[in-house]
Amino acid sequence: MDILNNQTVFLNVEGSTKEAILQAVTQQLETSGYVKNAKHAYNDIMKREAEISTGFVSGIAIPHTQSEAVEKTSISIIKPVNSLSWETMDDSDVDLIFLICVPLNGLDEHLKILASLAEMLMDEDVIDALHQIENEDEIVDYIRRKLK
Repeated sequence: MDILNNQTVFLNVEGSTKEAILQAVTQQLETSGYVKNAKHAYNDIMKREAEISTGFVSGIAIPHTQSEAVEKTSISIIKPVNSLSWETMDDSDVDLIFLICVPLNGLDEHLKILASLAEMLMDEDVIDALHQIENEDEIVDYIRRKLK
């Protein structure tokens, strides 16, 4: 699964807001070739976030975009140093972010990824494990095994 690998895992990310974290990660995605224009991709992510919050439950958020600024599909796993204020379904602060970036023509892929992540995150044991894992290889391997 090329859309999830060590290049798309960001552990101990510095930043005190979701905006700062997402901006830093989109810049890294541009550097690694997943995004053509970090600023444009970030703006599209935040535009989607303004429509409806992508906060989930149990400290998880799933921001996502389908954008012409995206070169190739990626799922980024982001663990900020500190929990972030984010509008979530259970009013929890967020400390685990799944950022999905899909090219403009990737609607089917976008929906499949969202559905798979949502299904995976219905399992409390999976959520607990994801919060505990602090190693890039381990988190990639774990998610690959759990995603359907």
